[in-house]
Amino acid sequence: MRNKLLRFSPIPIFTSSVVTLAFSMFFLLQDFQYLAESLQESWLIMIFLLISVIVAQKYVIKLPPSDENAFSMDTPIYLAVMFYFGVESSLLLLVGNAIVYLFYRETVIWKQLINFSYYVFMIFGAYFTFLLTGGEVGSLILVDTHAYVVSMLCYYLINICLMMLYFRARRLSNNSAFFSRASAISRQIFKESTPNYLIAFLLVIILSIFIEAKSYLGIILFNICIMILSIIFKRYFEMYEEITIDRDNRQQIMDSLEVGVLVCGEDNNFLVINSAALTILNVDKEMVNAVALATKERPYINSNFWDILLSQKIIQNVKVKYDTGNEIKTLLVSQKELFNNVSKEVNRIFQFIDITEQDEIERRIHQSEKLASLGELSAGAAHEIRNPLTVIQGFLSIMNSSFSESENNKYRVPFLLEELERINSIVEEMLLLARPGDPNFEEVCLKDIIEEIMEHYSSTIEGIEFKVDLAPTKVYVDPKQIRQVLYNLIRNSSEAMDGKGTIFISSYLKNGVYRLLVRDTGPGITSTIQDTLFKPFRTSKDSGTGLGLSIVRRIIEDHNGKIGLYDTSDQGTTFLIEVPLKQPL
Repeated sequence: MRNKLLRFSPIPIFTSSVVTLAFSMFFLLQDFQYLAESLQESWLIMIFLLISVIVAQKYVIKLPPSDENAFSMDTPIYLAVMFYFGVESSLLLLVGNAIVYLFYRETVIWKQLINFSYYVFMIFGAYFTFLLTGGEVGSLILVDTHAYVVSMLCYYLINICLMMLYFRARRLSNNSAFFSRASAISRQIFKESTPNYLIAFLLVIILSIFIEAKSYLGIILFNICIMILSIIFKRYFEMYEEITIDRDNRQQIMDSLEVGVLVCGEDNNFLVINSAALTILNVDKEMVNAVALATKERPYINSNFWDILLSQKIIQNVKVKYDTGNEIKTLLVSQKELFNNVSKEVNRIFQFIDITEQDEIERRIHQSEKLASLGELSAGAAHEIRNPLTVIQGFLSIMNSSFSESENNKYRVPFLLEELERINSIVEEMLLLARPGDPNFEEVCLKDIIEEIMEHYSSTIEGIEFKVDLAPTKVYVDPKQIRQVLYNLIRNSSEAMDGKGTIFISSYLKNGVYRLLVRDTGPGITSTIQDTLFKPFRTSKDSGTGLGLSIVRRIIEDHNGKIGLYDTSDQGTTFLIEVPLKQPL
């Protein structure tokens, strides 16, 4: 119950307290007899001033950035009347304006009461301050300038304090994020309203001179000035809104582009940065401005990118690598001048697009072209090599069966046969790399294929232990080709561990892709061959052909999948295979 009271009671309490206190001051401190005597002498000018208040309430001055940032020019009238006729006359104008406002405008009663109460506090506060600082009601006296200034300052400060109290009450009542920034809002109000009040205080002096001279024409001119100012500022406000809408529309168009765009001024201060640029670069706008204006050290890892931007060099479609921290992207960068209507360079536009995927596709196409060329060469060479090899192998086999053991050892016939067998295996793999064949897709469970390979290794090599944790999901693959892929990877892992260790095979699903991890406990792959791991004839084994992983990649890519080195260290190596779950069209 206590929390409820704390949450909902501040606004009603604040409102009722302000209204009660203001009306008490109004009736207790008002000298109605003096007011009646004063009106007998100056009733005509008071009517003119009441009209001025009504005009000032109607013709408000609007200032950017929002429609709510508007102020009325009635404050100079209240203060000028207070200085010349006294607080009673000023309050009389306030009551007259409230009556007119109530009957001729639709408004909420409690808002009207609050507004009236605020003016009562401000007028009484300014009046008593004026008296306490030596001011005298009547004609303007230059020696009392300090009293006029201090009283107007008090009027302004009371207004600020009341608004701060209101926002504080709203904060306690709503407990919202907006009103929790009451101090920040108050500072903003103070900042924005100060110039308005300086203008109002200047008008107080001007209107006081007109009143003292009883210049009805001057008061009429004062009203005309208010209307003209209101119309001028209204037009200015409308132009500001048009410019703001136009700017927002341009920004929305820029943000809708997938191209990163930075429009730079002469001093590298950025006029426009679209959202695509911030997304591609994985930075915020403040960071870009800080780097450009040299208030922050330029990132060393992306110096090529920032150097192009800040050098103001005119370029077209230059490829640049950019490290976002999560990945290395390939950007296609262009920069050119922007000219105004007299062909003078005013800005530069720096634009870039993320072509990482396209670059990868180009790389894969180039790799495929290389493999195709290698395949044609391999097929032709293998065909020409196999014929003489068959003849040589036949004669060596006859010699091996005809010679005695000592003669075979003497002429190294068994060794020659082993080397011929190795040449044959290279030829077979070259042919397989050249023409792996189109996959015949079937819905299979990879666990069945791996179990067949595990049975083979369990019967031939006793030091290898398998730990398998596979998702039961079936995938569309060519069983024969995938068996060769897994066999090659497991064989490589077994050889890397010298036939003793553990091979972990696991899988998981992510975004419609079946991901298979093959990990061993070997010594890892050295950094010198990691970049060329899948290239033909690159191997770290003395007896290897260097074609196994090239064939594996070719098969996986034919399945619209990917294979890569996921992790390697002295604790072991992990390969990651990704194949789509859906059946290829």
